[in-house]
Amino acid sequence: MRTALLAAAALLAPGAAAAFDDPELRLDVDLGYACYADDERIHGAYWGVDVGYAFDSAWVLHGGYLWGEHRIRDASFRAHHLGLGVRYQLDVFEYVPWIDLMPVAVFTDGEGGPSGFAAGAAVGLGFDYLLDDAWSVGFGARYYQLAGESRFPAYLTAGLRLGYRWVLGDPLAP
Repeated sequence: MRTALLAAAALLAPGAAAAFDDPELRLDVDLGYACYADDERIHGAYWGVDVGYAFDSAWVLHGGYLWGEHRIRDASFRAHHLGLGVRYQLDVFEYVPWIDLMPVAVFTDGEGGPSGFAAGAAVGLGFDYLLDDAWSVGFGARYYQLAGESRFPAYLTAGLRLGYRWVLGDPLAP
C-alpha cells in the first residue's frame, strides 16, 4: 500500500524544473456535440476556442469561449460560454490526459428557447495526442452545472480538439 501511494505521489507531482524548459502558450479549437438540459434535453453542436498558458509541465491557466447551437421543434437558440480556469495535466508521454475546473458565464439567446444569463462551474476531462512538438489532436468533454439548475449536468459538451503550442522564451520556437 505504501509503495502504491509513493508511486501515485511521484506520478502526480510536478516534474523537476530542468524537465520543463520554458513556459508555453497554447491555442485549442474544439468542435463537437452539445446538450442543454431544460425540461427536456436539447441536442446541438458547438465550436470553441481555448487559450492557455502552461507555466510548468503540469499546470495550465486557460480561458475560453464556446458557441453552441440548439434546435428543437419551434425553438432555435444559441449558448455562449465564457470561462477562465485551471487545468492539471500529465504531460509525460505523447498521450496527455487532463482535467480542468473553471467558473463559467453562459448567455443564451434565440427564438422559442431559453434566454438570459447564468453563472456556474464546469469540469472537463480529456486527453491530447502530441503529433510533434507543436501540434496535438485530442478529445475532451466538459460538464457544466449552472446556478438555479436542478439537472446535472445542466450543459454538456463532448468533441474533438486541435491544438498548437508555442514555446515562450525560445527564439527558435515556431
